[in-house]
Amino acid sequence: MKKIILTLSLLLMCMCVFAGSVKVTKGKTSGFKENANASVAFQWDGAKWDRGEPLQQHWGNDYDRLKQVGESAFIQGFNEKSKKNKIEETDAHYRMDIKIVSLDSFFSVMSIVPGHKHKVDAIITIYEVSTDRLVCEIKTDEFEGGRDFSYDDSFTECMSDLGKKIAKLIK
Repeated sequence: MKKIILTLSLLLMCMCVFAGSVKVTKGKTSGFKENANASVAFQWDGAKWDRGEPLQQHWGNDYDRLKQVGESAFIQGFNEKSKKNKIEETDAHYRMDIKIVSLDSFFSVMSIVPGHKHKVDAIITIYEVSTDRLVCEIKTDEFEGGRDFSYDDSFTECMSDLGKKIAKLIK
């Protein structure tokens, strides 16, 4: 019995070590007022696939479509998770600049349900619109999200998961 508990504990520790992180690197999320809207601007220029080839080259003809799908999924995930703050273009109190640094995908077989997963490296900077003051900067390091048999659906779910994670961090 002790061996089983030790093995499960070790397995959980390994899962935590390999999980990507999302952390505030500048400012504080507490500076984000309740019931305030935010506009969002994505920057995909310079994004790499697996920190190597340019993302645009990797996605080819699907580049514009997948960018649009990812942005919509992020906004939907954020708005779904956040009860007090929403991403809307009108009357925005804050501006969220999201720079996608790197994306990657892999096929995960180490779970009950195998499937495609995606990793995202991004820098999310939040400014107060009226003063252009930096509220906070959030960095993701290989944030893993989405799990689906379809590559596109996995990417969509990953971006939605990222939006939810940021909403939870800001609350």
